[in-house]
Amino acid sequence: MQAEWYPPIRVACVGDSITYGAGTPNPANDSYPAQLATQLGKNWTVMNYGVMGATVLKKGDMPYWRTNEFRLARKFKPNVVIIALGTNDLKPGNLKNITEFVEDYVLMIESFRKLEIRPDVWICYPVSAYPVNWRVTGSVIAKGVMLLIDKFAGQSDANIIDLYGALSNRKEFFTNTVHPNTDGAKLMAETIKAVITAGKTPSLSPHKHTQHRK
Repeated sequence: MQAEWYPPIRVACVGDSITYGAGTPNPANDSYPAQLATQLGKNWTVMNYGVMGATVLKKGDMPYWRTNEFRLARKFKPNVVIIALGTNDLKPGNLKNITEFVEDYVLMIESFRKLEIRPDVWICYPVSAYPVNWRVTGSVIAKGVMLLIDKFAGQSDANIIDLYGALSNRKEFFTNTVHPNTDGAKLMAETIKAVITAGKTPSLSPHKHTQHRK
């Protein structure tokens, strides 16, 4: 499958408080989408559609599906969609519906893929975390969300970006054991940039690329 991109290449960053930039002093400048925009340069337009506490689960305590950001992300007509969700789905109150996580995530991927522009959709392993009062630790993420993502990645032909590996054992990059600080967000942006630009050179004329699937 090929996608045709015309500059500026539009990137929609879909996610929770980590995408929003909750662990940074100024999300407008320091969140990973803001830093990704700077790293990618003028031929790219990056929008931050992160929502505090958002879940993949439609029956979660804060379904991304019901947010204005979800509507705006689709209205943006992105060429590239980066989805970084799943951490909040592992909160104790949401685990009762975790069996629906795979189905809801596949539906979210398809909700973007079915847009007229046919964007490339990348899903991210969540960044690691350290013990906090709602018990979502790095090991819980690894054994929970990452295994669930692996479960549907093949069937949905999903692109995966490994943010967990990028920030694993890097506690110094976290503000409060859950949210990456400015340096952590920079590393996220660098990791994402390396993946989505592999073999692609933005130009002022139309160009094509072949999607790389894991």
